[in-house]
Amino acid sequence: MRNIVFIVLVGAFNRLDGWEEIADFAEYRREFFEKYLDLTNGIPSDDTLRRFFEALDSKAFRTRFAEWASSIVPKTEDKIVCIDGKRIRMASRMSDDPIHIVSAWVAENQLTLVQTMVSDKSNEITAIPQLIEILDLKGATVTIDAMGCQMEIARKIRKAGADYILGVKDNQPSLMEEVEDTVRTVSPDRVITTTDIGHGRIEERKYMLYSDLSCVLSKNRWLDLNQVVRVETRQIVKKTGAESSDTRYFITSHKLDSAEKVAECVRKLGYREHALATGCHLRRGQLPEENEKLRRELRHSQKDSHGGAAK
Repeated sequence: MRNIVFIVLVGAFNRLDGWEEIADFAEYRREFFEKYLDLTNGIPSDDTLRRFFEALDSKAFRTRFAEWASSIVPKTEDKIVCIDGKRIRMASRMSDDPIHIVSAWVAENQLTLVQTMVSDKSNEITAIPQLIEILDLKGATVTIDAMGCQMEIARKIRKAGADYILGVKDNQPSLMEEVEDTVRTVSPDRVITTTDIGHGRIEERKYMLYSDLSCVLSKNRWLDLNQVVRVETRQIVKKTGAESSDTRYFITSHKLDSAEKVAECVRKLGYREHALATGCHLRRGQLPEENEKLRRELRHSQKDSHGGAAK
């Protein structure tokens, strides 16, 4: 069991997709795996890997994995934990239906603590509280996009000893209206501007924080709500000069003296969303280019060792 779990985890960290790819990778990197595992009985086949995980209690495994991942980050105090859900296009030969993955990760070291699969985006609302209950979040700041902007989720985060920053959109129409009334009628208490240059883009952000919540009539229904945040983003593509802009709103339990922390958290959430969006188009059996090269090299080595074509 230890061999199978270790091999699959290493394969997953290398963005391999599918049991056959992981088994091939383990065979190709056998020398590496032998440093940590007893491979007297050889590398598990792709069928063995598949059967093992089909029989595994996925919820129990997810809980144990979260405990292990949390041990790598022994303290969450002052850490930024981003919870996000994305549609993953991993269509099998039998179905083109996408799946949705909800994951929690630490922004400081980009470590995914735990993730779970849901059947559709609407089920993210029920999956997020389960992740919060699994993790030790004391002292952390939890950021979630608008799908996670729910009163019960805010309450669970605060009860876990963490602060929250939740995106606000039209899925909470009353709250959205109250937030817009706030930024329209109240002057911000703090304004922070940042500029990031990289990946061929210039990104300018303006963070406006409002602690006067007299327009937020539902304030008492959101546990420890202290601020409304408006974020204006302007992006310039350096090569073409093309510009785009965006405005987003958030609510947070952080107080005004944590303004810089709030700005950092929102910026990290944006980076995570971009990373997920650019990495969520693999299909079952499809590999990134570097792993496809690895597979071809493995096939050639098998052909040479057997004096003929590999099956």
